[in-house]
Amino acid sequence: MKGGSQSVFLQTCIVDIRFKSTWIEANLLFDSGSMRSFICKNLAGRLNPPVIRKEHLIVYTFGKRQSKEKIFEVVKVTISNKNHPERGAECELLISDTITNAVIPTPNVSIENLIKSNNMTHLDLCLSQSNKEINVLIGADLYW
Repeated sequence: MKGGSQSVFLQTCIVDIRFKSTWIEANLLFDSGSMRSFICKNLAGRLNPPVIRKEHLIVYTFGKRQSKEKIFEVVKVTISNKNHPERGAECELLISDTITNAVIPTPNVSIENLIKSNNMTHLDLCLSQSNKEINVLIGADLYW
């Protein structure tokens, strides 16, 4: 952009995460570069699903040349569309301390206008106004 800052349009959406009768609104990030899908420890703790197994993974993160071995607990929850709760899917997610420490901004006015003019649902594309944290990351294991 001439004379301004550039914006990055991430693939995010607001979803309902459910285990049994507990529903919690969460911000979800689609990341086709991640091989696995994750839920943050805080959200998993609030839902309190049982650990169905543990997985030993070798993890590479940005800027690191060395891998890190880690054992992740795996839980099963249902992820549902906010507007159509019947469109839910049961997903196995690895519990991670955090998904990202980055502060993900909500879209500026020009992006919001673009969304509206193309008949896109604002809810499906933007982060919750009350919660800026990414709670769930959907990787290639569930993405494709």
